[in-house]
Amino acid sequence: MSAVITLFPSSRRQNALNGMSNERVKAISRLRDTSIILLIVVTAGLGLNTIFDSYHHASQKDVSEMLLLSEYLKSVATLRANASLIENVGIAYKVHMLVGMTIFLIFPFTRLVHVWSVPVTYLKRPYQIVRSKISGR
Repeated sequence: MSAVITLFPSSRRQNALNGMSNERVKAISRLRDTSIILLIVVTAGLGLNTIFDSYHHASQKDVSEMLLLSEYLKSVATLRANASLIENVGIAYKVHMLVGMTIFLIFPFTRLVHVWSVPVTYLKRPYQIVRSKISGR
């Protein structure tokens, strides 16, 4: 887990930790929001865990497992999932894909869904005039 934390820049890591420990953020956050952050960290950790297996296959010049994984992901992306492709694949890859796909199932019900909203109208809006209110006039 520490390998995952060191990958994030310190400012982003600090923001994520503040979000988890700040009382004001906790007050408006739901369990779903916190759990999706934890799922993302777990998925990243599991993905980092597969690097060792991938390196082992690459060093032996055996890319058959990587090709099976890519064929499986292509079948999932085209909505024709073929689970028989990954029957003999390592458990680390299966768990990583399971948790990763779980994020896609859960995120519409969390605030992570806002990642898809792009404020295009913000680029076209006129400048705001900000005036301070001076008391006594």
